[in-house]
Amino acid sequence: MIDEAFITKTLADLVKINSVNPALEKGAPGEAEIGTYIFNILSSLNFECTINTISPGRVNLVAKRRGSGNGQSLMLNAHMDTVGVEGMANPFGSVIRDGKLYGRGAYDMKGSIAAILPFMS
Repeated sequence: MIDEAFITKTLADLVKINSVNPALEKGAPGEAEIGTYIFNILSSLNFECTINTISPGRVNLVAKRRGSGNGQSLMLNAHMDTVGVEGMANPFGSVIRDGKLYGRGAYDMKGSIAAILPFMS
């Protein structure tokens, strides 16, 4: 069963986190905060998580959970940074209108992250 409430809440939380890439916008925070948010979710699901700091504010999150057999591995990949917010009225507002959630990164790629997380439990 898909937990739509979890996905919606998680996406709203992710959109509220400013993760604009500092290479694209001077002084932007990068992915450190959103990486910690996802780290906490995956850690609670018994994943072995590591955050690697690449440069100030720029992180990679690696999470893995070992299986019980010798089956195939599955790798899921997503980026946590977003482009800038110039011209957006409320980029981190997580506004829901007509059943859709709006905000910076809701479609690329925070929506995909929110959709993947429930399947990790």
